[in-house]
Amino acid sequence: MKQVIINTGTIGILYKEKRFEKILTAGSYRFWSNNNEVEVHNLQDVFNPRIPLNIALQEQALAQALQVIDVAFNEIVLVYENALLKRVLSAGQYAFWKDYTAYSFVTVNTDEVDITQLKNKAESAHNLLAPYVSRTMVDAHEKVLFFIDNKFDRILGSGMHAFWKNTASIHTFHRIDTRQLMQENPMVGALQLDLLMQYPAIAEALALIVVEENQLAILFDKKNIKHVLPMGKYAYWKNIQQYRIEYVDIAAIEIAPKYNRSLLAVPMLNAYVRSFVVEPYEKGVLYVDGDFHSIAAPNVYNFWKNETRILLHKVDTRQQQLDMNGQEILTKDKANIRINFACQYKVIDILKAVENKEYEKQLYALAQLSLREQVGAYTLDELLDKRDAITPLILESLRAKVTELGVEVAYCGIRDIILPGDVKEILNQVLIAEKTAQANVIMRREETASTRSLMNTAKLMEDNAMLYKLKEMEYVEKIADKISNISLNGSGDVIGQLKQIFIPHQ
Repeated sequence: MKQVIINTGTIGILYKEKRFEKILTAGSYRFWSNNNEVEVHNLQDVFNPRIPLNIALQEQALAQALQVIDVAFNEIVLVYENALLKRVLSAGQYAFWKDYTAYSFVTVNTDEVDITQLKNKAESAHNLLAPYVSRTMVDAHEKVLFFIDNKFDRILGSGMHAFWKNTASIHTFHRIDTRQLMQENPMVGALQLDLLMQYPAIAEALALIVVEENQLAILFDKKNIKHVLPMGKYAYWKNIQQYRIEYVDIAAIEIAPKYNRSLLAVPMLNAYVRSFVVEPYEKGVLYVDGDFHSIAAPNVYNFWKNETRILLHKVDTRQQQLDMNGQEILTKDKANIRINFACQYKVIDILKAVENKEYEKQLYALAQLSLREQVGAYTLDELLDKRDAITPLILESLRAKVTELGVEVAYCGIRDIILPGDVKEILNQVLIAEKTAQANVIMRREETASTRSLMNTAKLMEDNAMLYKLKEMEYVEKIADKISNISLNGSGDVIGQLKQIFIPHQ
């Protein structure tokens, strides 16, 4: 005899000679035959018999005791136990015991991507649903374009979004940072701006900006520049950003006065601006596409960057100095000398100065010619004697030559005349001889004057004894100044002793 106990919460199936015999509910059972087999199942579990389910369901008793769930290929079934999700059934056939009434079933058609069958949004995060749900989190500064099989479906705002998956379709999420402009780009496939604007929902949400050739679009947020857009197509989200748009024609080089220096200094806009600075001591000549445009006074000049070629030639209008050092020149008498020459000049006609290539070098060459022309007309002695007289001649000659350069020469002069060593030595000898002769003449003249003065003095002293005594006392005084000590004998006449010292005996 064989005894089988069916516990509460379980159910048994009796097989006799491997064929279904009956269902055994909770209790104790005895069998005489060894051919009887009992299969015990938990009432909470999915019924999983030893024989195929479709064959087992042919038994009427089983068919009446079981609730059969058929799940199609595009469906899933959510199994709840006491309102809690316990399992998810994919495509197939399942059976549950009717005696266990805690289960409830919800069938989901996964062809419908929206999740409406769950009790709350948080349930979509259940780990049992992970294989069947697409989830994406959208930040506050984002929009997500939701595509099904590469076809736009909807725009997802901030928050958590979940959708049913199915094997027949592909879900794609394209994130877009709403703080940035959307730009036309053929390389982005489904996100190509022209294609997106074909969808009414996107076209309604976006503001389109079309910038033509030779245009800039300047986007202002209140008074601040936020974007500067060259040619192309752009878009931004209407409900998130509000811009004031100004279109600028950059085919013309002039910039409207309303775009002041502070706006043009903004790096985004400055990238499209050409700037030229003429300092207070300068003037400039402006050429546009090779043609003269205007004379530029000291200022800052800004122009739009485009295909137009702009050149600004600047010239220093301050008085400047030109130094010519070590100019080797032959005098009229073939003396080879070197001259250091300097002149001061300033530009008075900027247009002429600019039209002459490297006017400074030309001025240097003309100054050389004028200097050589004048110096070569004099002998060395004449040059040394008339050095100052030659300068006005050089200045006059140079002024006549530089008029076509737009330059005025204010002053010029010879700073140094450097002689060869042998000539210098000869001149030094001549100079020494001249100076020696002059010194001798002066000495003879002084000696003659001194002798004449002595003769006159002697004649006066001869005629006047008192004058002689005074002169004698003058010399005594001079001699006494040079004597440090005088010894006198106190036993005699002191005056007489002094007289004997200073006045010789006749």
